[in-house]
Amino acid sequence: MVQFDVDGNVLFLHRNAKKLDGKVDKLDPKYWTHLQTFKWEQDISVGDGEEIVFPANRTAVQRMMSYQDIKQKYQIGIQPSGPLFKEFETCYGAEPNVVSNYNLTKFEDLPFANLEQQLIDYAHQGALLVVQAQGRMGV
Repeated sequence: MVQFDVDGNVLFLHRNAKKLDGKVDKLDPKYWTHLQTFKWEQDISVGDGEEIVFPANRTAVQRMMSYQDIKQKYQIGIQPSGPLFKEFETCYGAEPNVVSNYNLTKFEDLPFANLEQQLIDYAHQGALLVVQAQGRMGV
């Protein structure tokens, strides 16, 4: 699951359906493979006599499509993973009838591509620290 700031930049990521176990004997598997993002900006159409305002000169609120359009086009649910993601039973994603309203990006192409591995490593290190502490306490 992803949360965005008011400018549409990724602000927060979490593994909502797949928690980290943090085991001593093995690392958690990576889960994030792709990021699906909703195309929330309205289409720009310029008619006769209208002033052209380029997207870079407009705020996120000015670029956003109407609430009615968002209600119609933004449909997320738990989907069967299908042939592309055989290692997962299900995943959160666009309903099949609105998939064209989303972009799909490989995690390896994102600026935070290594984030999940870092989190997995932290969970593993935490598990090792717990075992060390228990050994010192005689547990």
